Amino acid sequence: MEPIKVDPSPLWDSDSIPLKIGYHQRFATRPEIRGDTVILFGTGDDLRTSALAVVDAPIGKPLWSYREGERLRSGKGEAFVSTGAIKTVDLPGGRWGVLVVFGFPTKPYGLVEARGQALLAQDGQVLWTSPIDGSLTAMAANDKTVFTWRGSNADRATVAIDIATGKRIWDNIGSIPYAVASGTVVSLRPTPETAGGNLDDQAGAITGVDSATGTQRWDLGARYPKARPIATAGHLVLVHTDYAKYEARRVIVLDARTGTEIADLGEAPSDACGGDGRTIVACAVRDRSAPAYQYDLRSVRADEGRVHISARTVTAGRIDGIWAGRIFLTDFPMGKHPHGTTIVDREGNQLSQKLLMLGTAAVSDTYVAVQQPSGVGPIAIHRIVR
Repeated sequence: MEPIKVDPSPLWDSDSIPLKIGYHQRFATRPEIRGDTVILFGTGDDLRTSALAVVDAPIGKPLWSYREGERLRSGKGEAFVSTGAIKTVDLPGGRWGVLVVFGFPTKPYGLVEARGQALLAQDGQVLWTSPIDGSLTAMAANDKTVFTWRGSNADRATVAIDIATGKRIWDNIGSIPYAVASGTVVSLRPTPETAGGNLDDQAGAITGVDSATGTQRWDLGARYPKARPIATAGHLVLVHTDYAKYEARRVIVLDARTGTEIADLGEAPSDACGGDGRTIVACAVRDRSAPAYQYDLRSVRADEGRVHISARTVTAGRIDGIWAGRIFLTDFPMGKHPHGTTIVDREGNQLSQKLLMLGTAAVSDTYVAVQQPSGVGPIAIHRIVR
């Protein structure tokens, strides 16, 4: 696998665009890169509300944007509302869109209350609106359907929406969608203890729901009542079997089609694991027989179905992303050893120079979006040099 060189000088960062969008834990949607376009969502320049901007990647010029409370370009009075996330989805003909929450300004205060969800085209125009309330912090999509969720603890449900029309197709009561893998919506039915909390803290029974009909294919609640899905690749699902945020717990790989357990990767925290959605899932697992801060990369490819352990250990314990077989690792400062991101293959071979003081937020074949490891601050865009 050929090395990658990332230009250390950023093309631009989000502080240089008019909205100065930063990444903050309250608004935890990572940026996305689609072709020569970067989709940013985070805290706006008032540091209290959120904003969405679609930016030309080479020059950092916003193509279009919305501040929280700003009217959508539909002519019907809807306004953009933040509920902690946005989601880009693929559309027919090689196009894409952005799913957001909308509302209507109230009188006399001018506040905007969430009322439903809207799909915006690449140019920011409204393609459709759907009266599905609820957050976008947990959702999934394929090329025909958006799987979102609605309601409170009492009537929570996964809702399937036709991506072409915005019409509701089916509901699956009690679940929250996390990903689509091989025609299965991988969902979570939270435990009563976590159901009312932040979605980042929720755990429960993982279920597989047929993406076409909404019927349940399998349920792991009896075996793993406090689990949580982490990532997918093809038909593979990476699962924390006893989820506790930031704690090392047993991680397994499931077949999304049947719920069958394929592999056991050992114990790792959720931020030490990841997947590219297509071919590979992986975790950085502490090698207890090696010196401190040494990790094995344990990975499973969708076309292999077995655990592969890297030939070399790595010093970084956090996986920030996987792209085209390349694993983006961030390590933590130890004395004079600085924070940084390194790109490796599944054998642990280094494929890039170290990016100092940065963590990877998004990657494509042309650009890398990086952020401060604290998760607070501007997003910077770097070019991959061939």
